Amino acid sequence: RPDGLMGEIPTVLTKQLGAGRCDECSHGFVVMNRPWSLRQYFASKEAASLAEDYLFVIETDHLLLRPPRNRATEASPVAFGFYYMTYKYDARKLGPVIRRWHDPDDVDPVGPSPLIVHKAQLRGLVEPWWRLCLELKRDREADQALGWVLEMWAYTLAAARTGVRHQVHKTFQAEPGGAGIYNLDDHDIYHYTFDLDQRAQDFSWSKRHFMSRYPPR
Repeated sequence: RPDGLMGEIPTVLTKQLGAGRCDECSHGFVVMNRPWSLRQYFASKEAASLAEDYLFVIETDHLLLRPPRNRATEASPVAFGFYYMTYKYDARKLGPVIRRWHDPDDVDPVGPSPLIVHKAQLRGLVEPWWRLCLELKRDREADQALGWVLEMWAYTLAAARTGVRHQVHKTFQAEPGGAGIYNLDDHDIYHYTFDLDQRAQDFSWSKRHFMSRYPPR
């Protein structure tokens, strides 16, 4: 629904997935709204009139540290390399599942965000990405093995199956956890994802403590 920033930030409202397990339902996995929303966006008049050639896909818990350099080309998007987005993270569990959809050694260790991608390329990826989300969620073995990153796997598998290879950059974003990270100078994005815990210095932070309220000032 509209919010107070729409007058300042150009915004396209999309319909959220419904509850249940239909072709337009979330299957109890709200993250599937990402490809679902992009499907709607590319069908909108705003997308048709967009002058820019490249899109920057980020999340609400991304803090921009500096303007990222656009190294993407029409054929090769720029993405972040996640340590857990490879079958080698847990080869025994992930390998047999990923192999059912694609050669696991031919899949980039990325997700759909952060991403810099040519708009025509993303437009071509959205439908297979969405369809693969449904297919993976409906497959019990895949759903259990891929868990909370199933939608990310749907994206990178869809990309691999359509011949898209990414430029993978470890400094595209920082994902500190535990005691944090000491130097952010080389990173473009700070991702508030893992909990920070520096109790020795009387400091800890978790976004999960503020799911329904703002942090104190």
